[in-house]
Amino acid sequence: MRNTAVFKPFPENEPGQILGFLGYDHEKSHEEAQSFIGLIHRDIGPGPGTSTWSIHTNHNDLGAYYTIVYNFESTDKDQRKYARILNERLPKEWDKQAIDELGLILR
Repeated sequence: MRNTAVFKPFPENEPGQILGFLGYDHEKSHEEAQSFIGLIHRDIGPGPGTSTWSIHTNHNDLGAYYTIVYNFESTDKDQRKYARILNERLPKEWDKQAIDELGLILR
């Protein structure tokens, strides 16, 4: 059975693009989502087997925003384990490569 784990599109300790906040940039938000998936692959590794990552567009009264989604088979032990690891240790900050990709200024 196919299952999903959904996450915000940027690390927890970073000031990402948030719909409804002044200066929200839809394209920049998508770039953050792509970079965060790359960061997860570098930090935790890509998902095992047939699991995949996707960027999901969500709509509300303020417009569209993104989430990142880990798609996996709930019957696959390794894919379920990876989903648990994601919930426990998603990267909390951008790494140098993501900072370079996004053109962020180092703190």
